[in-house]
Amino acid sequence: MVLQRDFYVDDVLTGAETKNEAQSLRTELIELLKLAGLNIRKWAANDRELLRGLSEQDINDKLLLGESQTFKTLGVVWNSFDDSILYSVKINPTASRITKRTISSEIAKIYDPFGLLAPVIVRAKMLLQRLWTLKLDWDESLPADVHTEWSKYYSQLPLLNNVKFPRKTIIKTAAEIELHGFCDASERAYGACVYLRTIAPDGHVWTRLLTARSKVAPLKSQTIPRLELSGALLLASLATTVLQALPSNISRTVYWTDSTIVLHWINTSPHTLKTFVANRVTEIQQKTHTSDWRHIPTTDNPADLISRGQSPQDFLRSTIWQHGPEWLQQPEKYWPSWNPVPLVEIPEQKKATYEIRTLRTDRNSAVKGKLQRLNPFLDKDEILRVGGRLSHSPMPFTQKHPIILPKSSVTALIIEHEHLLNLHSGTQATLYALRRSYWPIDGRSQVWSTLKKCLKQSTSSWSPISLARPSLLLCEDSSLAEDSV
Repeated sequence: MVLQRDFYVDDVLTGAETKNEAQSLRTELIELLKLAGLNIRKWAANDRELLRGLSEQDINDKLLLGESQTFKTLGVVWNSFDDSILYSVKINPTASRITKRTISSEIAKIYDPFGLLAPVIVRAKMLLQRLWTLKLDWDESLPADVHTEWSKYYSQLPLLNNVKFPRKTIIKTAAEIELHGFCDASERAYGACVYLRTIAPDGHVWTRLLTARSKVAPLKSQTIPRLELSGALLLASLATTVLQALPSNISRTVYWTDSTIVLHWINTSPHTLKTFVANRVTEIQQKTHTSDWRHIPTTDNPADLISRGQSPQDFLRSTIWQHGPEWLQQPEKYWPSWNPVPLVEIPEQKKATYEIRTLRTDRNSAVKGKLQRLNPFLDKDEILRVGGRLSHSPMPFTQKHPIILPKSSVTALIIEHEHLLNLHSGTQATLYALRRSYWPIDGRSQVWSTLKKCLKQSTSSWSPISLARPSLLLCEDSSLAEDSV
């Protein structure tokens, strides 16, 4: 597993929870690679005992880490004393003449493969994009306002040397490990960040920033909802990569966005959406489960820092970036809740009172009557849904367990809405589209009754135009005008 996960070209960067485990891992790596004729050299460790037994030529004294030394591997600086990831940013004296070439070169010097400095990096990306819109040559001097903005930003970059991120994000004794992702967008940029939420056996919770990604918005103007959707897709892709790379089992994945429009799109069938939105929604639905998406207030969204960008000075003052919102370290009952379908409770409470009361008393009890064959259950919002044997299916939660709708005016409105979305499709097509999220009782009958009214309205509003009769039928002279024997 280490050979697959922790090797990068000819460098290996790995570790273990205990000293004994690390020594066993070292021995296994040496013996296994010897079978292929490979000899591991330049060993480095933060404990000298781990290097005991190795020949002097296999140990790199320059990489032997003491209590306060740092080690740079693959461009990332690691402090062995407090087991943290650092950044080393050096700046040159500000030149009197700053050009687009100068700014592009300085931005490229900040190496951040984990995206831990995403809010700061994206601010520089925004500035560089602005230079392209001004259509300046590479060695042309900047306008005064841009020069001032860059100089202020650049002078604060050494403050990033004071930033520390804990390298360790997972504890071995964790009872549960959850992955929480956040996304956001503005008219200038969008981004996503991923956190690990670790729950210890005693109930204590740790949250750590794992990685983040940022992108500047396209020069071609896009609406905020579309940019928010691009941010959601970026989060889905980032979370997929993280889940494939993590060695631990993730018990749950939750995706957070502050856009209700994006939440609606994600829970909508792509074929009813416009091409731009449909393509991205399709990819999101393939990479994530729609039931894992939730709403979050903008003030609690750490990805908002990416969408707006931050100066290094503001970044150091941020309290939400490294650990996420405060409620993420609390039990789930304190998390933000947002119910997109409260209206269906009205007909359910009126028409299925007995069934709901029975399931509230005992969620495992059997329901009789028309609903018996549906094996209904109450979800966390106490909405009555269809049960069945598809709980392990990769289909979206709303499609596996559609909401049960009794006969009511609310159900008729939902049917009419679905009918209009599908361009006045017939009874069967409308019922099929409806059952991706809802299960109306006597569905075909209810849909037919609703569509009948729609057809009645259309036929009463429009009447066919009769064409003129053929002239042959109107001519008085015909072969039968006279009879003879």
